Amino acid sequence: VYVTDILILFLFFVWCFRNFKFEYRISNLLKPNVAFILVLLYLIVNIFLSSNLLGGFYFLLKYLELSFLGYYIAKIVKTKRQVVIGISLFAVSMVGQSLLALAQYAAHGSLGGIFYFIGERFFTGQTPGIANASVNGALLLRPYATFPHPNVLAGYLVLFLCSMLFLLSEMKRQFLKLLIVFSLLLGTWTLFLTLSRAAIVLWLVVLVVFVSRVIKSKLVKKKDSR
Repeated sequence: VYVTDILILFLFFVWCFRNFKFEYRISNLLKPNVAFILVLLYLIVNIFLSSNLLGGFYFLLKYLELSFLGYYIAKIVKTKRQVVIGISLFAVSMVGQSLLALAQYAAHGSLGGIFYFIGERFFTGQTPGIANASVNGALLLRPYATFPHPNVLAGYLVLFLCSMLFLLSEMKRQFLKLLIVFSLLLGTWTLFLTLSRAAIVLWLVVLVVFVSRVIKSKLVKKKDSR
């Protein structure tokens, strides 16, 4: 159990207190969430068929926790200002994760201390099963940050790098633009250190598409101005 789990649980109780209605019908609760319930039933069946029952229930709780968080964010984020605030917070989060990953890469292992309470696992370059990579004959530790695997960190980075890249033009304040640009540069550097080939290729494709759109937009504006 990490601090983030406690915060999400607290958020869940606050949300329930503000939205609970005694006369709420079960049919109204189930109709909009048929797909979610089917997935949930599928997961429960697989848990009982698995060899690790407790592990299955743990990941089911994590699935429910993160599903609630996604639902909550989707419900409260409605205005452009809220989107900008959300992206700015994600930029700060990505800067933190990137700096932690860079520190792990330099230290050839986890940092420990307070970072344990935000999800960092303990590992060194010699930990059994740890993700190392051989580059030009040198064994390099792929950074984890607070994620269970460098590939998961790479997926997180690509997701929010794409979000911030395409919303960069929406940022009006100079400070926010500088924050987004800094997080894009730092996140890209960290992404390459993860050595996750699929994520790196995907990010390069997104960059090519983004640059092509910018060039095309400028050419259209230039043509219209003549």
